[in-house]
Amino acid sequence: MAQNVTLSVPISNIIGKSPFQQAAVVGKYNGVLGLAQTINFKSLTPFTNGPNSIPLSAATLQITKVGTTLTLISNAPKLSLTSNDQAYFSAVITLNLVAGDVLVNFEVNTANRTFLPGTFSTQLDMYAPGLLGLGNIMAPTSTPINLIIPAFTTPQIIGNSSILVNDLNYFRSTGVNIDKITSLSTTVPYQAKLKTASPNFSFSTTATYKNLPNTAVSAVTAKLKTSTTTYAATPLSNIVQSLSGAVNIPVPTNNTESQTYTFGISASDLKSNFLQAGTYTTDLNYTWDKAATAPTYTSGGAPTPETSKLEVIVSDMSELVVNQTAVSIDFNSANDYKNGVSKDMLNHITLSKTTPYNLYIRASLPTFNNGPNSIPLNVMRIGPATGQTGMNTVTLSNTAQLLIDNADPVIDRNLSVRYSIPATETSKLLNKPTGSYSTDIIYSFVAP
Repeated sequence: MAQNVTLSVPISNIIGKSPFQQAAVVGKYNGVLGLAQTINFKSLTPFTNGPNSIPLSAATLQITKVGTTLTLISNAPKLSLTSNDQAYFSAVITLNLVAGDVLVNFEVNTANRTFLPGTFSTQLDMYAPGLLGLGNIMAPTSTPINLIIPAFTTPQIIGNSSILVNDLNYFRSTGVNIDKITSLSTTVPYQAKLKTASPNFSFSTTATYKNLPNTAVSAVTAKLKTSTTTYAATPLSNIVQSLSGAVNIPVPTNNTESQTYTFGISASDLKSNFLQAGTYTTDLNYTWDKAATAPTYTSGGAPTPETSKLEVIVSDMSELVVNQTAVSIDFNSANDYKNGVSKDMLNHITLSKTTPYNLYIRASLPTFNNGPNSIPLNVMRIGPATGQTGMNTVTLSNTAQLLIDNADPVIDRNLSVRYSIPATETSKLLNKPTGSYSTDIIYSFVAP
């Protein structure tokens, strides 16, 4: 009666691409002592499971024992399964075979192969001629061989992710992305799924702030790249989402592939949601679901869900640019002295700050100077140009004056500034020698 040989390949051998060995009795040799002998093996078909198959060359066999006393270890060859006869000749197995079980060591080579799950079967045909070359003294003459490939998905741990927002250009044009490179091994098609623990980020900071941000996790996108496909970016959500959409991710070549999870924030979403310096945090829940048509996971083959943190860390950054570095207030006529003179500088200042800010202005010297001659600073007023809001009008001094008070974080705020000497102050210009009177004006976020 034929006996089945079952070779169950462990998950670890497929992931590690290491050969799997298993010994099994394939039949009984019914020869007699002293008879020079040959035992022949062949399999007519590949290992087959429905439309899928594994080539016979994936397995080798090696006779390790015949009968109750004879053990062949040192010089027994490994023979690949083929559809042609593979023979163990008497020179290898000695002239003194002892009747009994034939023990074979099977080896399944997992390297450079892509396995699908299931039971793959073939028949091992065995033949050993009897006396005078007649008959077959192997029993049974054919043994079913079942090669069981486990259904599993094993992702590598992904770990925590941090998006560092430490460059103002991220807000202006480039946005910011980080890549988390990992790997996954599987024998089944699947979908990689992701959700956040809550709809909004939690927020913490040691920086100054006016209001706690309430930023939705959807301001960040997640994108998955496998060895064959880059899937569309998906806004994060506290509802489970497939990162491959409605399609299943196929079994990769050799069952393992590198994968990249990319978390990104566009420039516009940075401006809208992450202006305030601090740390925005949420938990990410990763899961992997096999395709509905895939077989049930083998024991120990189901993936373990992973929870890790995603942080968006916004640095305390500031930038202050004076776009026109020279301002000229000209008195050219009697009307100028009568009415005063003003000069509007459009988009004069561009500033960025990721915390609430004050803007101060002061002169570097106590007077406007022209050689030994001087004009007091307090003749000049500095404030908003026509149409500009959110700015005070101050009298110039070499002590810092508050031009903007406790404004919200901003990127590239343009300020149009009016420099003026009103009619009430022009008397301080009379009887002064003609010429240019100047001082340096300093804008700053802090009062010195």
